[in-house]
Amino acid sequence: MSGARKVRGSLTVFLALLLPLFLVFTGVCLEYARAQALSYQVQAAATSAVQSVFAGYSASLLSQYQLTARLVEQGDFDALAEESERYVSACGGEEGGCVSFQTTEILWQDLVFVTDDHGAVFLALVGEAMAASAVELVAEEWLGRLGLSGDAQQTKALTENAARDTLSADDLLSDYKEWEEAVAAAEESLEEDAGETEDSPGETEGSSGETDSSEVAQSAADRERGASFLEVLSTLRQVVQHGILGIVLPEGKSISSGTISGSDLPSSLSEEAKSRTVGESLSSAGDSLLLREYLMRNLDCFTSESGKSPAYELKYVLAGKSTDEANLQAAVTRILWMRTGMNLLYLPRSAERQAQLQEAAALAVGWLGQPTLVTGMAALLQIAWAFSESLVDVRSLLNGGKVPLMKTDESWTLSLDRLTEIWTGKTVELDSADEEEGDGLSYEDYLRICLYLTSEETCCYRAMDVIQWNVQQLDPSFVLSNCVVSGTLCLTAEASPLFTPLYGAVVGTEAFTYTRSDTFSYLT
Repeated sequence: MSGARKVRGSLTVFLALLLPLFLVFTGVCLEYARAQALSYQVQAAATSAVQSVFAGYSASLLSQYQLTARLVEQGDFDALAEESERYVSACGGEEGGCVSFQTTEILWQDLVFVTDDHGAVFLALVGEAMAASAVELVAEEWLGRLGLSGDAQQTKALTENAARDTLSADDLLSDYKEWEEAVAAAEESLEEDAGETEDSPGETEGSSGETDSSEVAQSAADRERGASFLEVLSTLRQVVQHGILGIVLPEGKSISSGTISGSDLPSSLSEEAKSRTVGESLSSAGDSLLLREYLMRNLDCFTSESGKSPAYELKYVLAGKSTDEANLQAAVTRILWMRTGMNLLYLPRSAERQAQLQEAAALAVGWLGQPTLVTGMAALLQIAWAFSESLVDVRSLLNGGKVPLMKTDESWTLSLDRLTEIWTGKTVELDSADEEEGDGLSYEDYLRICLYLTSEETCCYRAMDVIQWNVQQLDPSFVLSNCVVSGTLCLTAEASPLFTPLYGAVVGTEAFTYTRSDTFSYLT
């Protein structure tokens, strides 16, 4: 019996010695398992917080322009961190039970704003919006229809003129002054020659100097018609100097008095803010095409009649002026230059109209006996004819009509006689242009051409100006440069072990520390 007692006593002592080790091992395993659970819980809290923050996207921006971005009110990122902390606490704060933790730091990194990267972020958002709307565009078909691919002369003429938003007489008839001086010199020379022969004997009756009365009348009529062509050039120059907006504006149409301005507009951002990089490019080549179509679908122009103020949003994107009237003037001038360029491509191809131009030039200055002056007159008159046809074109476009990109003999509307009637009268009156159906490009299509030939960055920032201005009418605190489309949340948290003295003695730490992060982006 004593031997058995000794064995039991030894076993008891052994178990007594083994129990603390077992308890330590069990505690360490429990703490290790809890540490792993805490790691997953902190990561889940970071993920939940970043998704919850970005779930608060701007409803106004989405409803009006189908763009998704999170507005940080007044650019207050401390408030954003506090909001994030509330979401983190809800996921694993003091009431989290055995996996509760304390947040020590919340930091937002790599935030990407709508206005970043020279407009590339906005471009990517537009691409997302258009893709979400299932808009399919065949790029070559569109560009071909708008004359921006295929015919090199057409593309060159459009490209050179689409950005010209100012118009002056010297720009339009650049060689007029030199030609006018040459005509004056030729007239002076003829007068001197006439003075030298004034005292010479006259011709006898019945000689070749006698002319039939009908021939005299015809000569006078020709001189009068030739003078009218000279008056066309003079009057046209005067009218251009005083502006053409009142000429092309259809009857019954008024000009909006809306304005857009502000020091916080995206286009007013510093170059440093605009050039803030976001790493790899977020936009693709296709987004550039989608951008223009997005603008056409979501912004208004002269023919929209939406009642907005400003009303000519597309024209602001093109010209960037502060008033609707200035933007309309700039856009109309661009289209006018484009139409003039295209009309000047047509006229040399029409043998009939070239013959008319040569005849008119000969009637005007042929009596001076200098072929170079006739050639110069024909060139100037051709420009005047093309420009006058362009005025009729633009008036028709503003009235809802369509104008083909390249004119033909059938689609050309203004005769040479009508040209003199318009510019030699007391007032300039263009033919009425009613809405018409059929082939050709509409006013909106010509704006599309201008948009395609305006730089991507300019389109992006001015479009953002319009969007911000309109959303601010509902939400005055809205600023696009404070709108975030993606970001990374870094969460640092601590948790004390359940068996602090035991775990600290074995592992060598008195608290668990975790740093976890997660990224969210509206851009796929």
